[in-house]
Amino acid sequence: MYLFTCCANESDNGHAWQLVDIRQYATQIDSGNVAAYFGGKMRDWNGSDIAEIAIEFINAQGSVIATSERLTNQSATWTKISRLAAVPSGSREIRFNLYGTRKNGTYNDSYFDDLTLKLEQASECPTIEG
Repeated sequence: MYLFTCCANESDNGHAWQLVDIRQYATQIDSGNVAAYFGGKMRDWNGSDIAEIAIEFINAQGSVIATSERLTNQSATWTKISRLAAVPSGSREIRFNLYGTRKNGTYNDSYFDDLTLKLEQASECPTIEG
C-alpha cells in the first residue's frame, strides 16, 4: 500500500508530480490509437481541503500539448476516481500531477493512495468507472 500526502504543511497550495516516459509507444500514439487511464484514491482530513489529480501530455521539446480534466475530491472518505483520456499525437511524456488546496484549518491535508497510470489501445467503446 502506498500513501502519499501532497502537502502536510501550512501551505495553501501543494503540488507534486512524476514524469513518465512514453517514447517507446510513439508509433501507436502518433497513429491516434492510445488512451491513458489514470486516477487513484483521494481524501482529506475533515472534508474541507481539496485533493486533485490531473495528467499533462508533453512533446519531445518538453512543451505541454494537452491537459486532462482535474479529478477532484473534497471528502474525508477515501474515494476512487479515474478517467480515460486520449493521448494526443506527439506526446512523449506524461506528467502525473497531484494537487492539494487548503480551504480550512492550519494544515493542507490532501491524501492520495493506489495511484494508477496505464496506457491502452483506444477503443470505440467508452470505459465506465463506478
